[in-house]
Amino acid sequence: MENILMKYMTERFKEQHDEKTVKTIGPVITISREFGCYATKIAEPLSTQLNKIYQKANKPAQWRYISKEILEKAAEELKVNPENISHVFEAEAQSLLGDIILSFSNRHYNSDANIKRTLSNIVRSYAEEGQVIIVGRASCIIAKDIPNSLHIRLFAPFDWRVREIQEHYKLTLPEAKSRVLEIDEKRDQFMAFFRNNTPQNDFFDIAFNRMILTEEQIVKTILDLLSCKNYFM
Repeated sequence: MENILMKYMTERFKEQHDEKTVKTIGPVITISREFGCYATKIAEPLSTQLNKIYQKANKPAQWRYISKEILEKAAEELKVNPENISHVFEAEAQSLLGDIILSFSNRHYNSDANIKRTLSNIVRSYAEEGQVIIVGRASCIIAKDIPNSLHIRLFAPFDWRVREIQEHYKLTLPEAKSRVLEIDEKRDQFMAFFRNNTPQNDFFDIAFNRMILTEEQIVKTILDLLSCKNYFM
């Protein structure tokens, strides 16, 4: 089922790209992150700075960042509550028995494959619309073929991330370690569905160590990169 879905997605995105050859799609920035490396602290100031640059250049400035909006929009399109499809975002598959029961009991039932297909279309739509920073949701894979794009990875050593999660959620050290391991595994499984056998790092243009670099340094480095490569500027 997964290979069939990925084939559909690839062909559909190619069709969309061919249809839009006369129209520039993007620009889009995606941020993938390990658990404990908070992307909002990068995405928010980055979008603010990009809007300032665009305004100075007399360009339409509508940069924004999105993450949870993707789940909400997917739920809206599928006509269900967000909690009914959140298991897919958390890389948890429905059991076969539960899948069968739901298909008969819920007139708005959606298979995991349909949810993932809807998710992919929504992420792709945001990316093609442009001037958007997409946090997570496999966006680095879904939008990788867009020429007008930059794909960022935030990472940090395991122990550093554990301390961040322990402080943020007020957990004990064992609880924090367990939480980080659990979420890491779920995110890896979620990404693996979309990337198939392609190594994960093939989808990133640049990576930042959050233990070493501050938010300000990362944002400045991204802006410098965009400028020197003449991306979006």
